[in-house]
Amino acid sequence: MNKIVIFTTLIGVSTFTLAQAESAHQHGVANVNIAISKQALVIELDTPADNVLGFEHEPRTEQQKQHLSDTLLLLNRADSLFNIPSSAECKVQQVKIENPFAHEEHAEDEHDEHAKNTHEEHETHSDFEILYTYDCQHQLSNINMAGLFKHFPNFITLKVQWVNENKQSAKTVTKKDNQVNFNE
Repeated sequence: MNKIVIFTTLIGVSTFTLAQAESAHQHGVANVNIAISKQALVIELDTPADNVLGFEHEPRTEQQKQHLSDTLLLLNRADSLFNIPSSAECKVQQVKIENPFAHEEHAEDEHDEHAKNTHEEHETHSDFEILYTYDCQHQLSNINMAGLFKHFPNFITLKVQWVNENKQSAKTVTKKDNQVNFNE
């Protein structure tokens, strides 16, 4: 299975997950989609910003801006979030983060005026979408997700769906039951 096929499969799983979710945006809960082929592993994490930041609005204070910056650095460190058995010899190839607070190039005063008007009126629901792509030399049997719970204590459950060349399944992962086995 080549990387194009695995990405297409992942997109299909993601669409199914969103369609089946009781609530597309639920604090404490994140959707994790995993696609595995012989040498490719793709993990997609879709989570409310509150789960990783503790807030969902545009960072307002210097402390919130620094917290966002620190969180983005941590989200880029896939190996601290997902424990993949060393026997699979997986190496991170790419991390792509869709940051809801990243701005296209706007005039600074336009953004400030917009922020003044929208932040005081209502809070918004903001989500992070992160895509981790690995290259693995050997078959992957499991992934431990304890790092997500360790670094982001607002996570309560992860709704994990996975697919490989032979099987697909789903599991609700918690802080105490944080491993996904692909051979069960």
